[in-house]
Amino acid sequence: MRAVTDVPLPGSASRFDYQSLEPSERLFISHVGAGQLVVFDVRAGTVIGNLDGFPTVTGVLAVPAEHRAYASATGDHAVVVVDDSTLRIVARVPGPRFPDGIAYAPTERRVFVSDESGGRGFVITATTNTVAAQIELDASGGV
Repeated sequence: MRAVTDVPLPGSASRFDYQSLEPSERLFISHVGAGQLVVFDVRAGTVIGNLDGFPTVTGVLAVPAEHRAYASATGDHAVVVVDDSTLRIVARVPGPRFPDGIAYAPTERRVFVSDESGGRGFVITATTNTVAAQIELDASGGV
């Protein structure tokens, strides 16, 4: 690997966490310290969105099939759903104590969220942005 360029991101350098790249080459970046979701256009090399409303954001996953990005707002104990074309928040799904990692199952159209301190996983139905199930996990479950 080699550095191609150095791009300044908005706000302070207070902890950036997960990132998720869409095929359209937009990179969603969680800015934990600022409670923001940064959207970066990789081709243009510019920030196209700096979204507020994501307290202590950790995990983020772009899901182009649903035209959404999902972000773990641990400060709100919720998953925040963003429309990927307008970059507006369309839903807040409450539940996980400390939502973190996010995965998507396209066939089922379900979003899976790990609860780092709650010992369970949450399953969100992507079409309705509601919790479909909670899966109890022991500490060795990787949450």
